[in-house]
Amino acid sequence: MKTNSMISNKPAPSVAFVLPVTLTVDAMAKRRTDLPDYWTAELGLADGKVIRRHFRKSEEDGELEDVTDLVTDLLLDRARSMKTAERSRQAEQVGRVGVVTPERLRRDRGEIVEEGTMRAGQMRARAVSSLDTLNQRKLLTMRQHEAGDRLAQDIKVMSGAKESRDDAAPPIGSISPDAGRCWEDFAVSASRRFQAARDAVQQLPAFEGVIPWSVIEHVVIRDGAITELSASHARSVMRRYKAALRMGLDRIADTYGLGDNVLFGRVLHAGIPRELLYREDRDGPDQNGEARIIVRSVTLNGAPWVAVFDTWNELYDAARKHLRALGAPGA
Repeated sequence: MKTNSMISNKPAPSVAFVLPVTLTVDAMAKRRTDLPDYWTAELGLADGKVIRRHFRKSEEDGELEDVTDLVTDLLLDRARSMKTAERSRQAEQVGRVGVVTPERLRRDRGEIVEEGTMRAGQMRARAVSSLDTLNQRKLLTMRQHEAGDRLAQDIKVMSGAKESRDDAAPPIGSISPDAGRCWEDFAVSASRRFQAARDAVQQLPAFEGVIPWSVIEHVVIRDGAITELSASHARSVMRRYKAALRMGLDRIADTYGLGDNVLFGRVLHAGIPRELLYREDRDGPDQNGEARIIVRSVTLNGAPWVAVFDTWNELYDAARKHLRALGAPGA
């Protein structure tokens, strides 16, 4: 029995599974905060995607017209400009960081020191404060450093930082043994000492254009490097700022009752001895590593007169010249 099978080569009719359709959906368009003249409508789909269309009011009839392409271009341009600005900012920051060498950091901020913690065997690193850095470089006397440190501690107390001092310095105020004091009492006392110190320093005259309190505020209160305030490393400029800082610290030491290190001298002018009060400041290490001593006058013939010189002889000659300029009696 023979069976003949016929196979057709004609393609079967195609069956479409997806066909495009047009749907009309109502949605609420919200006014954009970044582009107030435009509104955006969002429609969430089942697969988690979101369709966004952007509209703008027509100037003719006030109806919303679809401007999705325009708004998309605006948003892309804004994103590109923000990215470009961020890259420029990062490049500038990298440039600033690159300029600040480790030697520059150590010169401005001092060395990084390690100190013990409450846990055995654990150490923590911290940057030395600007005041401590100046003291390490032999630029402050013990009295000046103590005055600045006490002022800084009082500021911590005023801000609520309940920290004890690192050193074993005696307390500034006395505490009654039969009555405890709350933290607010310490804050009030610290505030009074701070205000007294500030008022005393603000009464000082400027030294060659540099206001002592501005230097105290930057170095002691804000813990900033003195070179940041002077904006120069020139010796003549730094000498003015360091002198203003020392003047302020000495006045703060007076308000804290740290004693006085003023020295008494006489300047012979026209056969009459004139009283000259002065202080000896430390101004960095000398060739032997010891602190180099310079002199700074306080008053001359009973009147305020501040001048800074490397030696007593230079100060003496400047004092006589100043008296002649004033036309002191006997000139």
